[in-house]
Amino acid sequence: MKHLTALILATLALGNSVMARDTNYQAERPPLHGEKSPMDVLQETERGRELKNIVDMTLSGDKEGAEKAYEAYRKKYNPPPMGSYPGAQEQARPRPQYDFGPPMMLPPEAR
Repeated sequence: MKHLTALILATLALGNSVMARDTNYQAERPPLHGEKSPMDVLQETERGRELKNIVDMTLSGDKEGAEKAYEAYRKKYNPPPMGSYPGAQEQARPRPQYDFGPPMMLPPEAR
């Protein structure tokens, strides 16, 4: 019993160094067989360069500049939200009322 307890305590004490995590892990990109990845294609466009600029400004700590650049990016590339067309503030037209006639009644034998 004492050997089992000693084994458990030794495993717990050495466990951290024995079962240490690999902190140098870097995910490998899948082989594309000479094709460009979607990320590479995006980075070659003007839009990708603008996004990279926003990320670089954020990482460097220039949050104010990054926010301004992001607002300019959104105005340039995002479509306007629904309801922002001219005249959207006007009252919506009322929906037409349909007359379907009197409600259907079941005959007494079906009730």
